[in-house]
Amino acid sequence: MGLLVAKHAADLKNFSINLLLFGIYMPLINAIIGIGLSMVIGLDKDTGFLFTVLVASASLYCSNSSDAYGVASSQSSHLPTHVAGSYLPV
Repeated sequence: MGLLVAKHAADLKNFSINLLLFGIYMPLINAIIGIGLSMVIGLDKDTGFLFTVLVASASLYCSNSSDAYGVASSQSSHLPTHVAGSYLPV
């Protein structure tokens, strides 16, 4: 992934402040949702904390999964056949 980002480093010129703000406030909104859901479900404090951390960082996990899926599907001719034919959940 680092090599892929390095190839597209010139695209950082199009980076906007809105994207930075989204990266800051979206995990906070997801954390509030996670806290609310853990209270509604009735989780104890420890399990609720872990649930909230997972929900707050869900956008990070989803973006990495979708990036890996996009890279794998766009370059499937370079992969071994057992990897190219596997299912990558998103």
